[in-house]
Amino acid sequence: ERGGDRGDRGRGGGPPGRSEYRIIAEGLDQHTSWQDLKDFARKAGNVVYTDVWSDRGEKMGVVEYSSRDDMEEALYSLDDTRLHGRRVRLSKDRGQSNNRGRGGDRGGRRRSRSRSPPRRRSPSRSRS
Repeated sequence: ERGGDRGDRGRGGGPPGRSEYRIIAEGLDQHTSWQDLKDFARKAGNVVYTDVWSDRGEKMGVVEYSSRDDMEEALYSLDDTRLHGRRVRLSKDRGQSNNRGRGGDRGGRRRSRSRSPPRRRSPSRSRS
């Protein structure tokens, strides 16, 4: 249940307009907490926010840095390194952190973009 993972956010950090220097961490161990991810991410720079969640059984996280330099350093030095014995893949978030299975406040509005099922139907009808 994804809702349970969001409970971590009530930890006093993360004001609404946080940081645009955001990376996504994939391949996390199921026992990795936001604190673990923050400690890991601090090796590259000043971390202003972290969160972790599960999406279809895969543990993922987000890290926000205070500067572009710190974010770039993290992508360079921490991508494909190990945390809790698992190889962590880091990628720049394309400015849409709420569309990756997190749900949440602002993410709900974006769901109206899923127009692909109706699009898929029309070609199959025209062929038959």
